[in-house]
Amino acid sequence: MMNKRTGLRIAITGPESTGKTTLCKYLAEEYETIFIPEYARTYLEEHDGNYDASDIPYFYKKQLDQELRSSVGTGKPMFIDTEFSNASIWYRSKTGKDHEWIQEMLDRHRYDLYLLLKPDIEWEHDPLRENPEKSDHYFNEFLKVMDELKFNYRIITGSGEERSLKAKRAVDDLIEQHLSDTK
Repeated sequence: MMNKRTGLRIAITGPESTGKTTLCKYLAEEYETIFIPEYARTYLEEHDGNYDASDIPYFYKKQLDQELRSSVGTGKPMFIDTEFSNASIWYRSKTGKDHEWIQEMLDRHRYDLYLLLKPDIEWEHDPLRENPEKSDHYFNEFLKVMDELKFNYRIITGSGEERSLKAKRAVDDLIEQHLSDTK
């Protein structure tokens, strides 16, 4: 959970093509802070989309490293573009089993708030995306993880400005709760 030196950490998560990166950028701008981009996308862009399941833990180790290096002393909320439930679901969909390190991190490395984006916006084609027909299935997988691990999450629905405003309201509520808890 929150570290006093780093401020609140908010993970933006959900199935492919739900606007995670767009929302991260918007929130970082609104709160005048940073966001941690999805490392897997960077890797896949550099490797023409080529990977295998054994690369997935590597993606998230690099993502975690970026997050930990970026968080030192900011004191402001930080927005993280995807997190370990994504790694768990992705790895399981590729192999049919769980990965020990990913499962450990899913339980240990928690965020103050998870914004789970519902796949209720139009799918945008991207050569790095794999499963346009499974968005609802994966959304339900995210819900299972969030509920089983008792994560503090909000489902964000709608499109465009409506989606952004709902996310901002959820973050404002978290900040307000945090401030009242520290009084």
